Amino acid sequence: MNRAGSTIVATTIGLAALLSACSDDSKDAAGGGSSGDYCADVQNYLKSVGEYVGAPDPAKVDDWLTKTKAAAGSAPAELKSSWTDLVSYTEKVKSVGGDPAKLSREDIQKNGAAGTAVVKHAEQNCKLTPGG
Repeated sequence: MNRAGSTIVATTIGLAALLSACSDDSKDAAGGGSSGDYCADVQNYLKSVGEYVGAPDPAKVDDWLTKTKAAAGSAPAELKSSWTDLVSYTEKVKSVGGDPAKLSREDIQKNGAAGTAVVKHAEQNCKLTPGG
């Protein structure tokens, strides 16, 4: 595997481990009428990422993409750009047969930055906590 492939696998596994260990203490913590929907959508997204990374299977990419688009659709305005990057990344993973190692370094970096922003926001506003 090339260096970029190793980096994406390590980044994805690390992010998925954090995400799959999150617990949802309060779906309505972000405030506002649709925050509960967003927090639930994020929880579903995180679970799908964890399931994909735990057992990579191209057939799981469709579920991952569906949940990514659902969370993107209910995301607060300050995260729309991050979710656009996450949707784009997931579509690209699907286009290469489910193998993230085939993506460019730029795609990997954008996904990592977007994922970090989403997780930070979820921890602060949806009360999702690692290992909780």
